[in-house]
Amino acid sequence: MKNIKHECYALVQAIVTRRDRLCKGPGRSNLSASGHHLWKRDNMSTAFNTLYVMGLCNNCHNWAQRHPTDFRQWAIYIMGEEVYLAGQRLAKSVVKYM
Repeated sequence: MKNIKHECYALVQAIVTRRDRLCKGPGRSNLSASGHHLWKRDNMSTAFNTLYVMGLCNNCHNWAQRHPTDFRQWAIYIMGEEVYLAGQRLAKSVVKYM
């Protein structure tokens, strides 16, 4: 199961960096290097939903990890509060493996 999960994480990264070719960080025009999950990857309810993963360059990915409050404000600005809050509710829900 663990290998399949890691393959799925890699697939999400590939999808997001292809969709978001340019970094979605504030004021950036660099190429996206990775997909940043708005909620932790171990949260199965949002881990594989590309709506809640944003393509960022390495600088912005580091910024997002160092300044989560600022990044959250930016994510709300980019995706809209309604979409962000729907993801937050989903992230707080319990999802069990089948």
